[in-house]
Amino acid sequence: MLTMPQLLLTGATGFVGSAVQPALVTSGWSVRCLTRNMVRARNLRPELDWIEGDVADEATCKRALSGCSAALYLVHSMSEGTGYERRDIWAATRFSRAAAAVGVKRVVFLGGMLPKGRPARHLRSRIEVGNLLRAGPVPTIELRASMIVGYGSLSWLLVRDLAARLPVMVLPRWLD
Repeated sequence: MLTMPQLLLTGATGFVGSAVQPALVTSGWSVRCLTRNMVRARNLRPELDWIEGDVADEATCKRALSGCSAALYLVHSMSEGTGYERRDIWAATRFSRAAAAVGVKRVVFLGGMLPKGRPARHLRSRIEVGNLLRAGPVPTIELRASMIVGYGSLSWLLVRDLAARLPVMVLPRWLD
């Protein structure tokens, strides 16, 4: 019997995570999904292999990553309010250490584009997390994406709501 390689998907209930999970399975991965809210996750997708925990807790990460050869890190704390930059660094540090401790071979991180000038606060946080994960003990690939807009994503909802309410929109100077 051929066993599929195991991958831990963080951010599995988010827009990107829920879209990438079926593609991972189609590509031959056995996907374990990490969630902070097991009830919500099981209600959304009861057929998936869920494990409850938080990437900021190293013991939880070790348990979730155990047996995985790879991990997809799609976590960002911006929606949790002030101090999210510290939470992102804290979580990425613990996740990286846990991944190394259990023998994960590769981490893939979804970061943000590098701007020409000084990045906005939320983008600086993504850059710092990418730097931290790439400098860590587990080889890490950072995919850099601009705003991901798709039906149902937070970005899509924001653009839709702005377009519906504002007949004219003044954009900041830094936006090309």
